[in-house]
Amino acid sequence: MSVFKNRDAEARERLGRDAIEAAYAAPDAELVIETGFWKGFTKAAARAWCWNLFQFEPYGFIIPASFATSRQQQELESGLIPENELYAKRARDFVLFGQSPLQYRENRLAMSSPTFCWADVRFVAEKGS
Repeated sequence: MSVFKNRDAEARERLGRDAIEAAYAAPDAELVIETGFWKGFTKAAARAWCWNLFQFEPYGFIIPASFATSRQQQELESGLIPENELYAKRARDFVLFGQSPLQYRENRLAMSSPTFCWADVRFVAEKGS
C-alpha cells in the first residue's frame, strides 16, 4: 500500500518531513544528477522537491497520467527520484526565486496548505459506474 494512502494530515506532513530529512542525510545526498529532468540538482534536493510537490501540488489523476503518477509515487517511496518533467520545472522555478525545498515546505505549512492523500482519489472502472 502506498504511503500516500489512508493517513491523516498530521501523519502525512510528518512522513514528508521525515523523508526530506532522510534525503539530506543519505550517503548520496550531495551527488549531482547528470542526466534527465533533474539534471543539476543534488539527489537530496531532487528527492526533497519530489516529496514536497507530490504532497502539496499533486496532478495526474486522469488515465493514463494516473498510472504514471502512481508509479512515480511508488518510486519516490522506495527512495528513487521519479523522472517527472513538471515537478522538475516547478522546482527550478522555485530555485530561481531563491527558495529551497525546506523553505517551500515551511511556507506551505505556514499557509495551512493541505497535503495530498491518494485515498481521496476515486477511479471509475466502467462507464456509468
